[in-house]
Amino acid sequence: MMSRFCRYIDKCFHFHKLLPLFTDSRQKPQIPGAAVFASVLALFACNRQSLHSLEKDLVRFPARLRGLVGPRPPSIDTIGRVYALADSNGLRQILGQVHHRLKRNKALADGDDLKMAAVDGHEFFKSRKRCCAQCQQRVLTINGEEVVEYYHRGVVCHLIEHELAVPLDVELLRPGEGEETAAKRLLERGFANYPRYFDVVCGDALYFDAPFINFCLDHGKHALVVLKGEQRLLLQDAQGVLAQQAPQVWQDRQRTMQYWDADGFT
Repeated sequence: MMSRFCRYIDKCFHFHKLLPLFTDSRQKPQIPGAAVFASVLALFACNRQSLHSLEKDLVRFPARLRGLVGPRPPSIDTIGRVYALADSNGLRQILGQVHHRLKRNKALADGDDLKMAAVDGHEFFKSRKRCCAQCQQRVLTINGEEVVEYYHRGVVCHLIEHELAVPLDVELLRPGEGEETAAKRLLERGFANYPRYFDVVCGDALYFDAPFINFCLDHGKHALVVLKGEQRLLLQDAQGVLAQQAPQVWQDRQRTMQYWDADGFT
């Protein structure tokens, strides 16, 4: 099965040509970065839950995958160290070329409907013992004592309304930074790298503010955000514009929705 999988990704995505794009900051690496990347790909392809669960597979890779990894499979310690030093731009280039191939192969529907991308914050990992210079911090009360917890949080941008899960990019929050600030930095890169992949940016109630919506409009994208809170200025603006307009109705098998459409919001 793994051999068939390797043939498939090489045929559809020219996987062997993508491997050199993965680079790291080691000066004289004994294990190529391509071998590390291919090993981690095997981890996800085999649905392994951790690097330790992958360790027993490293010594018995099938011949086709061995051709990608090389004669010396990396240890799990090497994998962790290399990914800590990896260049994120190389990973983004790999992801971009995969998405370009998906689009060319018609795996991403490209009809007349508006195409949507969602942005949302996610917490990736946390610890009360280990930290780095890029960690966020919060204070918890455990058994009556205050404990500092370190964590990494980021914003993910991905296409929605596709059968495939299509993540476009990830941006980590910097220490003391808010999610919306990181989301704007992420979208700036997304607008440049994927200019025709989506028309609408979707977000939760955190993104319901004029600066974020104007940011999307200034880049030629629509914004679709969740409304929470009756005192929002944008809601008051909308109520004033739409007060004298009867709603239009849209209905499918499960629900009936009322909606209004107007220009001139400030």
